[in-house]
Amino acid sequence: MSLIYLLSPALEVKKYIYNASDLRKRIEKNKLRPGNERVIPKANSKNIKFGRWKNCEDSFKRRYEVIFDKIKYKILFRSNDWSLIQDIESKMKGEYLNNYSRLINTIEWIDDDSAKFDQIYDLLNERIKRFR
Repeated sequence: MSLIYLLSPALEVKKYIYNASDLRKRIEKNKLRPGNERVIPKANSKNIKFGRWKNCEDSFKRRYEVIFDKIKYKILFRSNDWSLIQDIESKMKGEYLNNYSRLINTIEWIDDDSAKFDQIYDLLNERIKRFR
């Protein structure tokens, strides 16, 4: 079962948004770009991630708890049809989340003081009902 979710780290201290192996890859990639390094993004409870996951909720939860220790999340939509998940996520991002600023070097992480987790959840949950 795949899902569309909203997630926020449940901590005040900013942490990298990648697990240890992905973070090592990002650091190595930056070493290949001397003078053109990219900032490796960090997130905390003020940031919100809207995304899709191609597996069960337990694996999703484990992945992000490894990165952030504690997370706040809500599932917006579940389906066995991955192409439907991709389509819905793309439409929701394009129609309802483009007005929020993003965390540097990301497309899924919102970094906007006006963005509140519960408000975004309510907005997206209302719109996503048409796909159920």
